Amino acid sequence: GHHIQHPRRQPRLKRQFGQPQQGERGGFGRFQHHRIARRQRRSDLPRADHQREIPRHDRADHAHRFAVDQGKDAVGGGGNLHIFDITNPNDIELKNKIITPGYITEIKIFNNYAFVVNGPQGVRIFDLSNMESPIEISYCTTPGIANRIYVDNNRLYIADLYYGLKIFDISNINSPIELGGIYTYGYGEDVVAKDGIVYFADNYEGLQIFNAQDPSHITRLISYNPGQSVEKLLLKDNYLITTDQYYGIRIIDVLNPSNPNEVSSIQIPVDRTLVLEGNTLYTTASNYIEIDISDINNPSIIRSKDIGGGYITSMAKYNQVMLFTFGWQGFKLMDITENGNYNFLSSYNLPNYLR
Repeated sequence: GHHIQHPRRQPRLKRQFGQPQQGERGGFGRFQHHRIARRQRRSDLPRADHQREIPRHDRADHAHRFAVDQGKDAVGGGGNLHIFDITNPNDIELKNKIITPGYITEIKIFNNYAFVVNGPQGVRIFDLSNMESPIEISYCTTPGIANRIYVDNNRLYIADLYYGLKIFDISNINSPIELGGIYTYGYGEDVVAKDGIVYFADNYEGLQIFNAQDPSHITRLISYNPGQSVEKLLLKDNYLITTDQYYGIRIIDVLNPSNPNEVSSIQIPVDRTLVLEGNTLYTTASNYIEIDISDINNPSIIRSKDIGGGYITSMAKYNQVMLFTFGWQGFKLMDITENGNYNFLSSYNLPNYLR
């Protein structure tokens, strides 16, 4: 079975992974030399219009990003944005395809707007009111590679892969205004925020927590290292859920964001495939996995199923249907009703579009 850890029961955990460090740039113990090396070479980084090997990014015909809202499904393959109607999961329908100028690293849909994270071309915002004729209405740019986003209280938070955090006011969705930002030393893997407190996954540099209530004067509350790396972030009430491809899922109490405290973890080799709904976490390792976190201190795996189909690159949930992208094999929809057989309902193989 999978190993579920509870720090209160295992006093060696904090010694193993190191104490969280206070201050503007506290050391991370075993990562000290890694930081120095990266700091020395960051001055040599190319700007967004130069070539550089991009971690985890794929060619244009590799379906690897998903977003679902109100029966609208947006799938990103390289630089191509595909809009589907999935209100009938047994008979999905492609409504449109848009070629974007960059490559897509993430898509999120809010209130009929698709926020398409477009790598070196920033974040493109599309109106999906008419799925057959999506309209790009605005965009936001960052100095490097826009990688992940989060929307909270009319603010758009962008994790730039190389240049840290950028914040935009999107109260007027047609004309976003840049409010501020802060540089980080790692790779900007993900970002979430609540009431101006920003949680930034900085890969091997750990979790950066910022007070951005005044985006023109962002302050770092803490640099916290819960494990080998921090990649995916989810917020649930006063808890932050993180993934580490080496150590699995960690749940951190952030009631006091200046003093985060890990309360539990599950050691499964997850990557970015993590979805939260209610008290259930959905993820994939070698299998499709459902985790009950109703007792936040004692998460438990309630289902683990081999669904086949190949390597899952992303996932999203729509009602009682789970959507998976399988890289070169397009995407599939699976019935996850409680009494269901977890069978695939339909699939769609994307053509090999080149960007």
